[in-house]
Amino acid sequence: MTQKELTPELIEQWEREPNAHQKLLFLTEMTQSFPNGTFPLIDIDHKKLFLSHLFDTWALASEQIRLQQLHFLRIILRDKNTVDLDSYISILTLLSRVAKLSADDFEECRSEPIEIVLESEKCLINLLFNSAKARNFFCTQKKPFDRLMSRIRSVIAVFDGSNSLFVGFDYLSEWSFVQVEELLLYDLKIAFITTALVQQLRNECVNDTNKTMVFLSVIICSLDKMSPPMATKCVNEALNTLFNIYHDSKVFELETAKKCADECARIVKSAHLDLETKQNAVNLLSVLSSALPSLCPKVDIKGAHEGFAAKDGYDMSFLNSLLSVFEQQIDNYEKKQIIAEFLGTHLTVLCHLCSEHKTARRFCREKVLPPLKEDDVRRRPGEGDSFRNKMVRLMDGSSRCSEMAAEFLFVLCKRSVGRLMKYCGFGHSAGLLANYGFLGQAMVAQRRPSDSEDSETDEYKRVEEKVDPVTGFIPPPEQLEEWRRQIDSMSEEQKEYEMMKLVDCMDKMMEQGMIKPGVIGEDGKLRQAKHVAELIKDVKEGEESEED
Repeated sequence: MTQKELTPELIEQWEREPNAHQKLLFLTEMTQSFPNGTFPLIDIDHKKLFLSHLFDTWALASEQIRLQQLHFLRIILRDKNTVDLDSYISILTLLSRVAKLSADDFEECRSEPIEIVLESEKCLINLLFNSAKARNFFCTQKKPFDRLMSRIRSVIAVFDGSNSLFVGFDYLSEWSFVQVEELLLYDLKIAFITTALVQQLRNECVNDTNKTMVFLSVIICSLDKMSPPMATKCVNEALNTLFNIYHDSKVFELETAKKCADECARIVKSAHLDLETKQNAVNLLSVLSSALPSLCPKVDIKGAHEGFAAKDGYDMSFLNSLLSVFEQQIDNYEKKQIIAEFLGTHLTVLCHLCSEHKTARRFCREKVLPPLKEDDVRRRPGEGDSFRNKMVRLMDGSSRCSEMAAEFLFVLCKRSVGRLMKYCGFGHSAGLLANYGFLGQAMVAQRRPSDSEDSETDEYKRVEEKVDPVTGFIPPPEQLEEWRRQIDSMSEEQKEYEMMKLVDCMDKMMEQGMIKPGVIGEDGKLRQAKHVAELIKDVKEGEESEED
């Protein structure tokens, strides 16, 4: 069947007959022809005519025609490449009125059926996502967005069993529980889009505790009063909206942030929520750094329950669950099921928490970098299924996440270069040490007071001298033999050539300040070498003295 086109002649005919059966057939066919995010390519002038027709004849159209017009409008509003039309403002006004988000026109649309209200919400989502003009009008005019916030509060009141709704929202008590849930989901999607794309709105929300608390209330209510899958969808939208509000804010009210962090911790620890929801909770925690230490509070271990984790009198249940979720996400990343950025927020939370909370760092180190055993150093640090092996593989990657993984391990090692090399090998650690200027400086930096974390297993001590500090593992005998054969087979000229390459590399690293070797000065004290030649001078003199 040949697809019909939206023409000026057709729209003119609809103007004369707003409820024509032919109009209903056309709209139904067009709607069914473009599922799953597709949309028709319509001439811009024809689109303007249709938008004007929709606005001018809304009151004359039947409910069936209205619903099909909204279906078609939602489809054409998917087009991201359309010029931002002035007529979008009039359509926004109509949609806000139909969606019951316009207080001034509420009486006029009181009788709109739920199907039309929900479809207008879907249209608003597409319009606000693709039109900057519509977003600015929706947010700067105050009434639609403020009305949206009031309705979300009223929905929460409905779920809590309250009979006192905000003025103008009494219709919620007449709708079914399922219908109110669906309305809440679309309201949250609108809130997410507008807070994501309008800086002014984010600033207003972060400075207005009442607005922030609305989304926190949604999370609490969804978890306690609603059932999957709608509960999970609403929680995710609320988490993402709170992330929008907080992610670029330097100053915010700490008590509210702590309440948000507490709910995120509750989600991470839940055994019933999916990994996506937990990931969104971690994303939000990554921008609430000042509230993180409170998630590992002092606790009376006498009242411990199943699944409870503690260390040195502090509750580590959240951190234990976070590490478990993080390890699952690393596995998903290695299977190419998620992108590296998903791991970045986990590392942000872990780095900050371990930097600010000593007991949290000790707990993480026990989980991620436990004392080494002989079997651990019989293979490369990045080989195996332990948490340490996975972290080393992660830090060897090429994404920004690899730098964060290395930083996290460095924090667990209390920024000790020697300890980092012990667990990861110099080859894996060199990138981090070079980026942070630690190749020369950290070796002589004053270490923090010991906290008895240097314990080593007896079996590791027995093989410690055999561990190659560069690779971080004990090379197998056949590999050592192969290296010896390679060296023995080299001529003196080849050895000298390789040696000069090494000298040249050291010279470049010294010039860039990456390493700062020391030599003994004339006064017998250690001083920084000025040139690589000072390092090889003593070697030559030693060789000459042996010949004599």
